[in-house]
Amino acid sequence: MTGVFEHVRIEKEPLVNDRRTRGGGWSGNIPRDDPRAHGQRLGNELAEAIETARKQSGGEDGRIILKLNYAGNLDLTNIKKHGVEFVSQEDKTICVVFATEQGLVEFADHLAKLGTAGDGELLSYKEILLALENIGNWSREDRESWAIKQLGLPVSTTFCLDVELWPEGYVQSPVRLQTVQKFEGWLQKENIRQIDRVNRDSLVLYRLEVNSAQANILFEHIYVRLIDLPPRTGITYQ
Repeated sequence: MTGVFEHVRIEKEPLVNDRRTRGGGWSGNIPRDDPRAHGQRLGNELAEAIETARKQSGGEDGRIILKLNYAGNLDLTNIKKHGVEFVSQEDKTICVVFATEQGLVEFADHLAKLGTAGDGELLSYKEILLALENIGNWSREDRESWAIKQLGLPVSTTFCLDVELWPEGYVQSPVRLQTVQKFEGWLQKENIRQIDRVNRDSLVLYRLEVNSAQANILFEHIYVRLIDLPPRTGITYQ
């Protein structure tokens, strides 16, 4: 058979495997006509976001989740230089970070220095601040899955929801253990029944039984990334 099908060429298809990522290299500075005014505006937004987060369940321990909108190709590996830690890349223009009390002070200080004589201390990392468009909070709308947006919540007295938390750290890391422990303590306090839990390095997922009032407070919990309806099938189980 050798030589019979020499005209047939088989080429290996390049692998495409899109994943959440911490970002790549920097594609260039984002021009700002007035860097100082830009830093002041972001500083005001940061203060408002912190105040809002403090009112959310889970925000009492001083760890704050922030939603950052940005332009360009932000190098997320260096965002920690400004006091915040990367948690998740949500799309090409949004990333989510968390910060401790100390980190928030550092972040605010760097924004205040932007465009002043002191911004030389930020070295090459100030282009990250220049790339930021807005600083805000992860809202209820962000936490609603496609199914909930389309169908709404069930109308029954109690129902199940799948609740995904931000995957901070890895499974056995202190920050992950603290997150799980505090969230489950909060569930007990709110009389929310935990049915199941999946805890992996890149995923923390709970199935919970709630009523409508409990569902509404879940949408405001700072640790929650996404809330979804359990998958539906045409099969009934006896």
